[in-house]
Amino acid sequence: MIYDYLTTIFRLIAGIINKYVLGILALSFIVVLAIWILLSLLNSKELRLSRKLKNITEYMDNHDIDVSEDEVFAQKLNELPPQIIRGVKSAQFYCKGAPGEKLSQYECVETYLFGGLFNQSRSLIRVVTLLYTFVLAFLSVALTFASNQALTGLLLAQSLVLPFVAFVIYKIEYFIYTSIRQYYYKLAVIRFGEFVDSLNDNYESGNIVFGSSMEDDEDMADEKRGRGRPKKSEDEKDYVTIENDEDFERSIIRAEKLVERLNKDLSDSQIRRTNHELRELMASLAEYEKRRKL
Repeated sequence: MIYDYLTTIFRLIAGIINKYVLGILALSFIVVLAIWILLSLLNSKELRLSRKLKNITEYMDNHDIDVSEDEVFAQKLNELPPQIIRGVKSAQFYCKGAPGEKLSQYECVETYLFGGLFNQSRSLIRVVTLLYTFVLAFLSVALTFASNQALTGLLLAQSLVLPFVAFVIYKIEYFIYTSIRQYYYKLAVIRFGEFVDSLNDNYESGNIVFGSSMEDDEDMADEKRGRGRPKKSEDEKDYVTIENDEDFERSIIRAEKLVERLNKDLSDSQIRRTNHELRELMASLAEYEKRRKL
């Protein structure tokens, strides 16, 4: 009886579709899968995270920031994952040492990108691909079974050629997708490292200050400023403006420190900022030498 039911189902399928329609179904999913992958890549959390990290890093490298007052920095920070926001806020109020110590790659990148069901698009694509391939195989076998030919192992194998070829193409698309996602992940890790380096470097140079959020309480403000580094005055920070021999000597010492720093193991962002400052400093020193000789 079950055999009769199966035969009826297969003949019904054969009356609705044929091998041409089956080929159209296989090709259609190739297009659907490609669009799905493209949209997933354009909206991937890895890519969005790397862009936001690059944006805030460039802002930190080009501005003096008081974390408690800079609204633009606060806006850019609030676009980042909550793990990073929490780490920066923790550094703001309990900063002992470099603020980047409050930020770990595992918590700020891995946990954010791979935690939760929302980020399981790769598994969903894989499952849907397998199910669709199974449907194609079932329909192809049904067409073969409903034909008037004697069912043999060779005929059954031939009926699975189209689903197998389609599955291989689907897997190639999936491999390309996972490779690009892996590249986006590595990019996000690099951007996170540059963000932490920039945060630490600018904090140490006085360009980023973690001021108190309770300015009306002088004692509390003094206590919190004591936990971190006080904001440097303009005279302390400005090595480029050289007006006398004292400024010249101070800038020479700063230039020597920058040269020593370039001999250390630095990230790309650190090297870029150090070279930029050194070039400006050397130009000011040369200009002062010319003025002094006149």
